[in-house]
Amino acid sequence: MSDKSEAIAALETVRGETQDAINGIPEEKMTVAAFGSWSVKDVLCHLASWEQFAVPDLQRISRGHIPQLATLRLEEVDDWNVGLMRSRNLFSLPQAMFELEDSRRQFIDALNAQPEGVFAAGQMVRMLTDGLLNGEKGHAADIREWRQQEGI
Repeated sequence: MSDKSEAIAALETVRGETQDAINGIPEEKMTVAAFGSWSVKDVLCHLASWEQFAVPDLQRISRGHIPQLATLRLEEVDDWNVGLMRSRNLFSLPQAMFELEDSRRQFIDALNAQPEGVFAAGQMVRMLTDGLLNGEKGHAADIREWRQQEGI
């Protein structure tokens, strides 16, 4: 990606892939364990969580500060996800769906507030956006595979 408009288009495309992957899944199937202990709803909460976590980091970057994600070590990611999901697994499906869309809107708003030059190779905003995109693509593919296995 070379600029914000490309990043936003990519975010919209991958969100469309996620929506396509979940469209038609019966509500009762959205909340049963499908990926280890996680349900499809949990995966959606996970995606929203990372975006919600990334919004303040975009603001930190704008101020010239170190983003919190830059301080997170790889070996801490799983523990962070477990802790985060401990509270989010109580969300209803409608709340999870709302948070998924609202977190994307907030992230795009924060992205739009960034200056154009932040998408140069190696820049933290680009790495953050790429991480969200790649994570969501992978989860959308997992959901599609699960649906195929379940015959949904």
